[in-house]
Amino acid sequence: MAENELFVDEARFDGLVLRTAHRLDRPVPDRTRVVYRMEITGAAADELGPEIGPAVTADWPETMAALVRLAEAGR
Repeated sequence: MAENELFVDEARFDGLVLRTAHRLDRPVPDRTRVVYRMEITGAAADELGPEIGPAVTADWPETMAALVRLAEAGR
């Protein structure tokens, strides 16, 4: 992985770990794929994840659009 292609942030609360990966892939020249992935783990992840996940990811469409703009500007 090259510099500025990946970062992961992590939040911990109530026994859960919310890990979000933000990644730019360049599968071929002049193309960039923006990948955003959340993983929720912990003892109550199966129960609380379906409730917490949608709330945490509600702004992802706007975030993805901003990442795409940044990727396009870096061409």
